[in-house]
Amino acid sequence: MPELYLMNPTPPKTVRAFFSTLAGKLDPEAAEGLDAVYQFNLNGADGGQYQLQIRDGACQVSEGTHPDLVVRPWLQDELVIVCAPDHVLAGRTATARQLAGATWILREHGSGTRQATDHWLLEHLDQQNVGFELGSTEAIKRLVAAGAGLGCLSRYAVAQALQSGWLVEVRTRLPHAVRRLAMAMHRDKTLGPSTEAFIGYCMTGYPQPPAASPAK
Repeated sequence: MPELYLMNPTPPKTVRAFFSTLAGKLDPEAAEGLDAVYQFNLNGADGGQYQLQIRDGACQVSEGTHPDLVVRPWLQDELVIVCAPDHVLAGRTATARQLAGATWILREHGSGTRQATDHWLLEHLDQQNVGFELGSTEAIKRLVAAGAGLGCLSRYAVAQALQSGWLVEVRTRLPHAVRRLAMAMHRDKTLGPSTEAFIGYCMTGYPQPPAASPAK
């Protein structure tokens, strides 16, 4: 996705303040020809619902859900820190200092997982030593399993690897990093039988990953 917004030298301190700055910081040249609606449903004390519409090089930001969208809450996902079975932190409760001094293997900038990871870790660690940035979750898992560093990924993405034992969860005393996922669909779009079946499976039959082990 192109960089549509100019950098803000003074980051806003609240979610509402952040969204209020977007309309004036859109780069019209980068957004030329783009006609899109982005819906944000954010949880937490400073969360809320925001819709961002970009059309003809202009941006409009409003609170609430866009009238053309139906947003259905789906599931909760948790970020977990993983390592190789023979890593020094395997089977241990890592301190903030140990996490700050470790080498990390993370998703690339711009991915939702990377944004959530940076927000979580940088809030609690003095530094973040990123050794590798990859665009593939599977590649990150393989590199972590080879002992190249720590990974931070969705619990859903690493559930089978944790169960089989070729990755190990690193326990910490950091607050849990939980994000709520939702499905957004156009209100007037007719869904075919296969799409309806897929959504039904996701809503009722999607397996829950095993819960985290408590820190000791």
